[in-house]
Formats: sequence, C-alpha cells, structure tokens
Amino acid sequence: MNAFKRHHVDLELPLPTEGRFQAGIRHRRVDSWSAATRQPRATRTAIQAGSVLNVAIPDAASGKALNRLAVTGIGDLTAQGFGRFVVGHELLNMSEFALGSLSQQDFIGTHTTRLAGGHS
Repeated sequence: MNAFKRHHVDLELPLPTEGRFQAGIRHRRVDSWSAATRQPRATRTAIQAGSVLNVAIPDAASGKALNRLAVTGIGDLTAQGFGRFVVGHELLNMSEFALGSLSQQDFIGTHTTRLAGGHS
C-alpha cells in the first residue's frame, strides 16, 4: 500500500464480504547478479503473477492515477516489464469459473499457410 501512496494513489482495504477473500498473494525470492560490479545484488521479494488484492478506491482522482499506474507498473524493474497489474478484472466478479488443462498441441498450429504462387 505504501508503494501506491508514493505514487499519489489512495487505496483502502474494504470490509470482508461473505464468501470472498481479501487477498490471494504469492511471492518469491528474486536473486540476481550485477555484471558491472561482479557482485550479487540485494535479494528482493516479488509478488507473483496471478496474485489478487481486494481494495477500494476512495475517489475519482485515485482511480485515474491507478489506471495510469497499471500500464507503467509499480515497484522495482518496471523498465523490464515487472510490476504491471490489472484493475477490476471481470473474473473477480464471477462466483465460479471453469479451468481446463492445455497440452502442447493447443499451442501449435496444425494448418498450413499457402504462399503466393500456390506453393505451401
């Protein structure tokens, strides 16, 4: 929450609602190496993709700032694409949804493309 405050985004934690959770956050330790100094960098803790935090946005100005911040991200390494988030995703309002398994074939195209001149 403090990271959002530094970006002038006010968020509040709403009261728990029946059957809904307030947060589902997974995190991991991130270790990296500095090629310039040939030293390990400080260990960081990162929130993993798929984590959810239920917050209330108290005013329109914070809502606009939050939407802008969602595009650029928050925290360290935003230039590398880290720290991005989604606001108000439709899955959060669904009471249930189905999940399925994918196989390698789901990611591989099985059709051929014809090139100009009739060669495939």
